[in-house]
Amino acid sequence: MPSDLFFLLIMAVVAIIVVVTVIGSIVITILSIALPLGLTGWLFKRARDQAAVTQALLVSGAPAEATILNLWDTGITINDNPRVGLLLELRPLDSAPFQVETTRTISRLQIPLYQPGTVLQVKYDPHDTTKVAIEAVKREPAQPSERTGGESRPIPWALVCPSCGAPLESEPQAGPTIVCSYCNTPVVVPDQWRG
Repeated sequence: MPSDLFFLLIMAVVAIIVVVTVIGSIVITILSIALPLGLTGWLFKRARDQAAVTQALLVSGAPAEATILNLWDTGITINDNPRVGLLLELRPLDSAPFQVETTRTISRLQIPLYQPGTVLQVKYDPHDTTKVAIEAVKREPAQPSERTGGESRPIPWALVCPSCGAPLESEPQAGPTIVCSYCNTPVVVPDQWRG
């Protein structure tokens, strides 16, 4: 009799261990699937919300000229394009200059344009001056070349995509928006760029 009781006790302990192991495996499997999916969804929502804020600023923000005072690598890349921190000095038309820090993803091909001293055309939220959208980057005047017959033909501003930082067409546009050829984001064209 005591051996039967001992055997039943051992069987009960083994059954409990098996049930706990199976339930634990199921919970771990569910968490290993749900957590990455949830985190990915949250990151996409956050990026979409930031793009919406940027688009809204480009439509209704206050215009200003800004100068890049400092630039640093944040250690983040998106599609092999670096996300950088920028310290900007904004010079609004109707108020005193001020400094603001912002981050931006820059196309690897556009890195030479984003250097300290570069002048930007921006829109910002006067009620929350930490919200800044870069509208265009001032380019250096073009150097004379054989292609231009020895003439210098400056293209003073480079319109950039607010989502991916890619260069956009710099010719005057007829419509209110153009679509970025890299990320397919519709971009509001500034009034002065419309044909």
